[in-house]
Amino acid sequence: MNTPNADMHLVTGLRENLRAVAVEENAAPMQAYMKSEMPFLGCTKPLRVQACKPLYAKRLPLDFDCLLDTVAHLWRNATYREERYCALTLLHHKKHAGYLHKADDRLLALLEELVVTGAWWDYVDEMTNSFGPLLTHDADTMRPLLLQWAACDNMWKRRTAILCQLRFKQATDFAFMQACIDPSLPPSPMAGEFFLRKGIGWALREYAKTNPAAVTDYVRRNEKRLSPLTRREALKHVKS
Repeated sequence: MNTPNADMHLVTGLRENLRAVAVEENAAPMQAYMKSEMPFLGCTKPLRVQACKPLYAKRLPLDFDCLLDTVAHLWRNATYREERYCALTLLHHKKHAGYLHKADDRLLALLEELVVTGAWWDYVDEMTNSFGPLLTHDADTMRPLLLQWAACDNMWKRRTAILCQLRFKQATDFAFMQACIDPSLPPSPMAGEFFLRKGIGWALREYAKTNPAAVTDYVRRNEKRLSPLTRREALKHVKS
């Protein structure tokens, strides 16, 4: 996908502002913590907000095509990991919230690219800010897609499907969550993957804040299929 509509003034400004606020001694520890092949500049989240905020205030909202191309350009041409973080915050900015109400084919293609090429928990977990609204507003498209992802051969797409309702609280469709979890439980060959076991536990733990009885019953019924890590995470805040 070419990016002819990218806002290059915004791209250049973000890169310049990130470098201006970076703290060099932060870079190596941040890269080590994230186990990242891509280097860091040394911009913690508050510094990234400082770098992005004035540019976003001046240049947003972007139109739909410009937004997708700008996010894609930032992501694909990133030299430092913070540039990719900025691509995601740009995509999820409140001024662009309406774009996440319709599962446009081009949007879905970009989101899949971000998940598959990001392939790490920091990026993928941020993507719940895309998939949650899309599932809410365009369930007819998103439910079959996420069920397909939940059973595919890419671990990070599976984790995305499992976590898609993370912030839904009372609106959670628990049956749908279970349908997204089940393909990653034994006897699935992916059942041992740490990030799937952790993700399942996290999704259950969040729903347990709303419906602890349902999660407790689910864990009891599936005790032999859920790993000890998943069970601990799921029941972490449930009173015994």
